[in-house]
Amino acid sequence: MRLVLLAAISGLILSGCGSASNKAVPEPEEPAFKIVYNSPAREPDLETKSDLEMVVGDKSVKVGAASETLREIFPKPEKAVEMRQSAPNFPDDYISRGWEADEESVGWLSYSGQTVLVLHNIRHVDESEIQPDFVDKYTKLFRGIEPTIVVGRTAKFWFWQDGSHRFMLTAGKSRKGGMDVTEVIGDVAVMDALRMAPSKAELDKDRADAAWAEDARKAAEARATSKK
Repeated sequence: MRLVLLAAISGLILSGCGSASNKAVPEPEEPAFKIVYNSPAREPDLETKSDLEMVVGDKSVKVGAASETLREIFPKPEKAVEMRQSAPNFPDDYISRGWEADEESVGWLSYSGQTVLVLHNIRHVDESEIQPDFVDKYTKLFRGIEPTIVVGRTAKFWFWQDGSHRFMLTAGKSRKGGMDVTEVIGDVAVMDALRMAPSKAELDKDRADAAWAEDARKAAEARATSKK
């Protein structure tokens, strides 16, 4: 996966689709569908205090944190590539930063020097680790907030919302084995604009399932052709 900084979660899930074992199947040159990003419907809410937070080791980050602290929470690895793409269709007041390494990517979006969205993607996680290391951790941390859960055959989404802030956790099948896990915390209007919402997840899990099914069909056809 090549991270498009602050991309819609459907892009992260679908980037895992493909044959991991049969190199005879070519990568598609064009996406199967076009994702449309919107501008946020309102300015981000930086006044509300929420119980939602992203935990990274012994540190944590909430919406509204000073943007410069993100480099301390997510120090860039030596071989990581720095990312500076603009968020699609967002006003120039929003500044995006982040980095990408082989097994991990981080992107954050700031507004007036304060963080309004953080995206952390970890690749090739063993499926057995997802429940204890991610789901159980945040369920306990956000106790009292009932999550909205969206389940597909190849991807699963969890959403916790507290007022104008939202936390999203996703686990999607990886083309290179294991699961790709993404955790996102942000202002609701910002996340809605980037399709990081339960209603969009319902669509995206179906697209992910369809993409995997199509890939499996092509792989089977390629194997059958190679045996002739």
